[in-house]
Amino acid sequence: MLSDRLCFDLTGCFSEKNDNLSGVILVIGYIIICYVVAFFAFLFFYLYPQRGYKELINELKEKNLLELAERDFRFSEKYVCGKARLGKTYLFGQGNGLLIPIEELKTIRITMTEHYGDEDYKKWTILITTYGKSEKEQCLCTLRSDHDYSFREKDWNMLTSKLSDMNPDLIVDDRVEIYRKKVSRHR
Repeated sequence: MLSDRLCFDLTGCFSEKNDNLSGVILVIGYIIICYVVAFFAFLFFYLYPQRGYKELINELKEKNLLELAERDFRFSEKYVCGKARLGKTYLFGQGNGLLIPIEELKTIRITMTEHYGDEDYKKWTILITTYGKSEKEQCLCTLRSDHDYSFREKDWNMLTSKLSDMNPDLIVDDRVEIYRKKVSRHR
């Protein structure tokens, strides 16, 4: 009897340790998964765009066009509150390292997202596609009404008119796609 009871008590102790051990393993596994997700998010949102920018700079160096691009940027005209700059050869996007030869532009369009709820603001995004390796849509720049300014149609028209003069094949989509998004600080 005593040995059965002792065996039962020891089994209980071991099963509790197994439960504790499995809980510890789950917590460690969760922490590892969080670090892996954070690592890939860092790669995707920080290093990947920088790599693309560095590849672009290296490509310009190889073609001996880096000095031309730098000179073009220095003498470029600012559009839409300085978020887009237009030189004689290149279109530049502020803050994203975007540098595109104007002759490679295929389309340009704009979207507006109206945020409402805990915060009220509008965000305009100018999107472009290019001919070449990748015809995927890219963000030229974004403007927020609570930080930058309120979007003015004349700014958009000035940019697209100048781009169309420089690249007659450019397709300008003047329809503004409008989205609504609720902003909540409480999740």
